[in-house]
Amino acid sequence: EETESGYQVRFPMRREDGSLTSVTEEIPKTAASLGYLAYTKDALLNQAYQLIGQPYGWGDTDEKMDCSSTMNSIFKTFGIQMPRNTSQLTLFSAKVTDLSAMSAEEKEAAIREAGSGSMILLPGHVVMYVGETDGVPQILHNVTAYSLDGGALETAMECRVTPLAIYNTGGIRYLELFTAIVEIE
Repeated sequence: EETESGYQVRFPMRREDGSLTSVTEEIPKTAASLGYLAYTKDALLNQAYQLIGQPYGWGDTDEKMDCSSTMNSIFKTFGIQMPRNTSQLTLFSAKVTDLSAMSAEEKEAAIREAGSGSMILLPGHVVMYVGETDGVPQILHNVTAYSLDGGALETAMECRVTPLAIYNTGGIRYLELFTAIVEIE
């Protein structure tokens, strides 16, 4: 809301228990920029990394976020309104790479080629490829639990950056489950 000297702006704020709330602050007109952020890879990854630690809540229960609302929140800052469900994401973008008939190695190569900021779909889940750390491909996602090696599960219940080649709660490697890459240009 515009005032004489600036704008009343609602900002998200994390409570001590990890849940989100908002606080309203006045921003001087000289420090404000109306509209959305410029869509660049750096800005996209910056927005994504701000959600690390955001608690997981299936269907956004208890003011928490699930995987698709996490992606929606990131892209919304650029004025990109995406579908709510992961099953509709392939219909949303003109740049979709079908991974379903590829081997795990071919899928990993296609993901690396698509580059950071690309979303990767698997049944009932969406992740964002964020690049490599020490040569290991990494993904950002709001996740309940996963395994690094197919063994013991690590409970997450939050948005995290994990290696690309993790296993789901059923012991299946994500690389086997990936169905599509969705790139927003």
